[in-house]
Amino acid sequence: MYASFKGLLIIAALIVTITIFAGCAVKGLDLIDSGKVSVERVKDKYISFSYVHVYQQGENICVTGRVRRRKHLPKLIKGHVDLLIISPTGSVLKKVGVYPYPRTIPGKRTRGSYFEIHIPAILSKGSKVRFKYHNTLEIPQEELLLYERIPSSEPKIKPDKGIYLSPFNVVDYIRTSIYKGQLLKVAQKSS
Repeated sequence: MYASFKGLLIIAALIVTITIFAGCAVKGLDLIDSGKVSVERVKDKYISFSYVHVYQQGENICVTGRVRRRKHLPKLIKGHVDLLIISPTGSVLKKVGVYPYPRTIPGKRTRGSYFEIHIPAILSKGSKVRFKYHNTLEIPQEELLLYERIPSSEPKIKPDKGIYLSPFNVVDYIRTSIYKGQLLKVAQKSS
């Protein structure tokens, strides 16, 4: 009995170890920890960035992070994160917008919203990634990447395609409609 339990314990430990190493290997080389890239967070009155990482994955970079409220506010905070990739000479290589998930940034005592985006670029040493939060839902069409990674419960917004609803984001769709002043149109269509 004890030998079979010990065998199961060893197998479980091996599975956990393999999972941890596989999860770390998937992200790629962390450019911030290696000193190749620096990060600049533009200060905002209500929002702070944390757990920001920039990974090199072959021909692409993966930028991840978390957005949290600094102060508890009675109003909804919805918006997007602008990422500027700046070369060592100071010129802007790319400017991209990404929606955090969930879109409505939860209150102060929660984990916040997360973002992750994959950008086709290879950064040279001394490059900088600048993060800035905008409290608007609109990202200009030319800045919205079609291949941004959005969790499946989030509405997938693509230029000229609209919002694809899933059962988990109907409330978010209604809030977005209210924000855009289109709730009246939605109500008229249903009646």
